[in-house]
Amino acid sequence: KNGYLSLESNMQKIKIDFLSLLLKIKKNDKKVIAYGAAAKGNTLLNYCGVKNDLIAYAIDNSPHKQNLFLPGSHIEVKSRDFIKEQIPDYIWIPAWNIKDEIIKEVESIFKSIICNADSKNSDMGGVVCRFIITTPKVKIITKHITICKGKTDESFYLCANRHRKFICDTTKTNKR
Repeated sequence: KNGYLSLESNMQKIKIDFLSLLLKIKKNDKKVIAYGAAAKGNTLLNYCGVKNDLIAYAIDNSPHKQNLFLPGSHIEVKSRDFIKEQIPDYIWIPAWNIKDEIIKEVESIFKSIICNADSKNSDMGGVVCRFIITTPKVKIITKHITICKGKTDESFYLCANRHRKFICDTTKTNKR
């Protein structure tokens, strides 16, 4: 409301809240990644002093950014396919203005890697993923991603565990 007069205090609050959240996540042995290597996110990382000990890696679709490091934070930028190898506990979305599109993209990635076989069973399983948004304030968006349609409980868990190094909270919903 006060424009530039409130910008400093707003940014200080975001910095404190973001750092507190990242430290809490690290203390609980969970992993955070950045989805996107946009300049606005890198500016926030450097303002907050975040390094690769708090954010494991960043993924970005641009091959011009992949296999390089974000300046200042030294967070490695990997291809989108890397998320298939190490599914994170939390995904920070630096580009808050396109968060809905990014969440849909992550859903698509998770659905493509876990449980692709067919079955006539009507059970469903899923993962709960947490997306961190830092603007206009720090918040976590929890999203249940339904996967494994047509899987038995046993085949869901075998398949899900085979594909995960890090795991979002595993949940299931039975429809019988």
